Amino acid sequence: MAKIHVDRLVKKYGWNKKSYKDLMEKIIANNSENAVKKVGRMTQRSFQIEGKKYKGAEKVFTLPNLEEVFPKRSVHIIKGQMDGKAITDRLRDSLTRNLREVLEKPSYKKGKFKGEIKTEVLKEFEKKITKTFSGYTRRHPEYDMPSNIHNIAVTEVRSAVDNFKREYIQKFQEVNDDKIVTKTWKHNTKLLKNPKNARVHHKHLNGTTIPFEESFILKPKDGGTYKARHPHDSDLPAGEVISCQCECIYNISQKPKEKK
Repeated sequence: MAKIHVDRLVKKYGWNKKSYKDLMEKIIANNSENAVKKVGRMTQRSFQIEGKKYKGAEKVFTLPNLEEVFPKRSVHIIKGQMDGKAITDRLRDSLTRNLREVLEKPSYKKGKFKGEIKTEVLKEFEKKITKTFSGYTRRHPEYDMPSNIHNIAVTEVRSAVDNFKREYIQKFQEVNDDKIVTKTWKHNTKLLKNPKNARVHHKHLNGTTIPFEESFILKPKDGGTYKARHPHDSDLPAGEVISCQCECIYNISQKPKEKK
């Protein structure tokens, strides 16, 4: 059974059966593409109606109708393998269902922190997938309980939401050219289990606001430079995404009328 699933991964993603990191990057990119297709099928009218909410003073954007842009199979990092062994379609579907269940509820803070993900959502997903993995490993003793369930929960929820928000905003702006969209990088240091493990180059971006069409510049201490449309960008390597607690806040305002 395991060989069947490994062969399927090789066929679908061109995986070399060696680099798990490479597999994760391919899966993230594939699911981001699925999100783009979902958003693309939404009607122009729905985006125009949403645009009417943002008149006058600048307001923080929150993603509406998440279920409309959520691919049926969307667990990014863990759907391919678990501790080097292929997981079954049934487990993958169960994990995706867990993610849908927590994200289809109201997921955002209100008031001052409107637009940021509630920490309760991350905790609920962690609880759900712990139960899912526990049941799976009882039925399949050859699999061990993942030791990084907290990291999985953080990565999956934030990757899904940040990628979908960006795709939605991009489509939103295409049909609302009278709006100005900016984005702000938010680094949630307090949410890290060990703040000493914070990615310094992510922390330096905290509070940075740029136009929507521009990219944030990441410069890890070990060298290299990455462009990111937002935290958890599907174009980033797995090392910049896994366990990242950052998020992107979008701000929308009305363009000033041109003077005649």
